[in-house]
Amino acid sequence: MKNRSYTLFKVILSIILGVSLLIIGINLWVKEKLQSLLENIDLISFESFEVDIFRNNASIHQLHWKQKDSGRISQDIHIETMSVSGYHLWSYLIHKNIHVGFIEMKSPHLTIYRTDNKSKDNEDGTDNFKGEFPVVKIDQFGLSGGQIRIIESDSTSMWLTGDIPSFQIYDILLDTSTINRSIPFQWSDMEFDIQMLSFKMSNLYHLNIESLHKSDSHISLENLEIVSPYDKYQFQKHLPYQKAWLNLKVPTIEIAHPRLLTSSDSLGFAASKLILNQAGLDIYKDNRLPEYPHVKPLYSQLLRELPIYLSLDTIHIQDADIQFQLQTRKEPPPGMVSFKTINGFIAHLNNRGIEHTGFQRTKVHAVTNFMDKSRLEFNWSFDISNTQDAFMVSGRLDQLTDKQINHFATPVLNIDTEGAIHHLAFNFTGNDDRAIGDMYINYDALRINLLKKDGTSRRKWISASINFVLSNKLDGPVEKKGLTVERVKNKSFWHFLWLMVQEGSLETIK
Repeated sequence: MKNRSYTLFKVILSIILGVSLLIIGINLWVKEKLQSLLENIDLISFESFEVDIFRNNASIHQLHWKQKDSGRISQDIHIETMSVSGYHLWSYLIHKNIHVGFIEMKSPHLTIYRTDNKSKDNEDGTDNFKGEFPVVKIDQFGLSGGQIRIIESDSTSMWLTGDIPSFQIYDILLDTSTINRSIPFQWSDMEFDIQMLSFKMSNLYHLNIESLHKSDSHISLENLEIVSPYDKYQFQKHLPYQKAWLNLKVPTIEIAHPRLLTSSDSLGFAASKLILNQAGLDIYKDNRLPEYPHVKPLYSQLLRELPIYLSLDTIHIQDADIQFQLQTRKEPPPGMVSFKTINGFIAHLNNRGIEHTGFQRTKVHAVTNFMDKSRLEFNWSFDISNTQDAFMVSGRLDQLTDKQINHFATPVLNIDTEGAIHHLAFNFTGNDDRAIGDMYINYDALRINLLKKDGTSRRKWISASINFVLSNKLDGPVEKKGLTVERVKNKSFWHFLWLMVQEGSLETIK
């Protein structure tokens, strides 16, 4: 009996050892085959490679990918550790589908040398994948400690940089239906944390974001700024014509229910709500330069022709500030207007489905303190689908003093004023060619004084004559209807709006 038990034990032990040796042998064979495959790829080098088919995982250490284009490095990728686990072998053997449970990268550092040269093979846009593509599924892809650098190919200047402490994307699917989309795969959700993101928008402007975080159905940005490498005076030396210098800083931005919109030939972004908190915008324009020589489209046309889809239900603006300076001569200093504590919203900022009936108008509403103290309410709407770029704009301004008027009027128009304006209201309907509307002003004994060239002393006799003629027109309410203002097409919408207010104001004193 003991002999039979001993024999049975030896048989079981032999089977276990045999199976173990078989697994070890298969593991070594798979490792050797995969390692040989990787070593035969000229672009790749690595320090070590491990495979454990019993645990269904593999990892590669100190992976380095270096790709060259025309003799120069175009991509340089270094990954400290890359791990793959949960490979579904039966899915491949039976259905020829590639299904992986988890791919993880630790400390991936990606450097790309950007070039503007386009391959001639792709100029006709016929490089889409043809035929049947295998189904590729990845349950989860993650990375940690990542870094990306995109460098201008003809210099050492950075085009895009960013640190990626963590990134997770779930339920990735790549197949025939997705391969030719602008993003060639689909996913169920993603989470990420990106820091110190910097993007060179042009030689004149850079976009910087201190922190970009996504979890669940929410994205938050901290300390976004669009800035120029030049101050507002140096900026003008890099321009052949008038162009506004701007400096935008937004401490926090909150985005609810964000999603990417993808198709075979387009990319877009959608969200239910976007909140800008305490944004600050400084604008400076030098009108001493030659005028801009081309047509400036209105915002409806710009959005209609945007190369990406945009669909934002509501943008909320909370406690924003805008300061605008206009330089018209060397002396005196530039004219200045300010809008403090702007609160409002933009609704239906959407360029998708413009061909459908019932397409919603974009609406803008804002309330602000003009020149610190005067309440200004502003309403503006336009139809992106309307090729005539029709719009409606109205506003109401209360209690504007001579001191506030002179901040802008003295440097720009070489006049100063005395008195005040109780109320100013306007209402215009327009398009890309002209605007028609009404103006109402209630003056409070306003007086206009022309200044000498030095901008400091008055031309007393001329000023007295003007005020004598206008004395009964600049004291009390005046209303003008049916005003027509022609658009100057090489100027922006905001210049067009200024013309409406300016022309309307002049009409009230005729």
